[in-house]
Amino acid sequence: MKKMLLSGLIIISSISLFGCVQREKVTDSPFKSNSTSKTETSGSLKVDSSSDKSEKIITSSTENKREEIAKDNAIKFPADSVAKFSGSQFIGMDYYFEGKVVDTIVANSVGNDIFENSFLVENSNGYRMIVTPAYEVEVPNESNLKVYGHLNGNGYNIAEIDKSGINKEAGLINGYQIFINEKEIGIEYFGLDDI
Repeated sequence: MKKMLLSGLIIISSISLFGCVQREKVTDSPFKSNSTSKTETSGSLKVDSSSDKSEKIITSSTENKREEIAKDNAIKFPADSVAKFSGSQFIGMDYYFEGKVVDTIVANSVGNDIFENSFLVENSNGYRMIVTPAYEVEVPNESNLKVYGHLNGNGYNIAEIDKSGINKEAGLINGYQIFINEKEIGIEYFGLDDI
């Protein structure tokens, strides 16, 4: 009885596994001289290959989707004089913010993690947002900063530390992609020498 159940389970698993795999039929011979190009989509990656190239180019569509969502949220919830980014609807929200670095401050962004180098960034509307990078990096004041990240849903009273602009309370964004003067942190920008 146990052998029959085990055999049945293996057969069902095999059918499920092979039933989920889609195979693409290749109609062109690899020996033809004309080049054909095709794009296959697999999960969140796009693979673009052609017979003339020996290398495959892989781009992440997930990253582009997150950037689009972040920019859409910035349009829906603009950072202006009446903006408040505290509350449960903002926790973990993808958000895009850009402006000039006003100051480097200490901020408690997630749990008890304290980042020495969080940045107070003021946008063109005069709204000041706290930006925490994924790791500590030095950024001089007046640098242009663009950030894609997650809002943490908390409000910070920046008037207490004499850093308020048009707003007395700032939101905080945990940056997963930050650009300093158009250079991405961790790729093109690692510190003050890279300005």
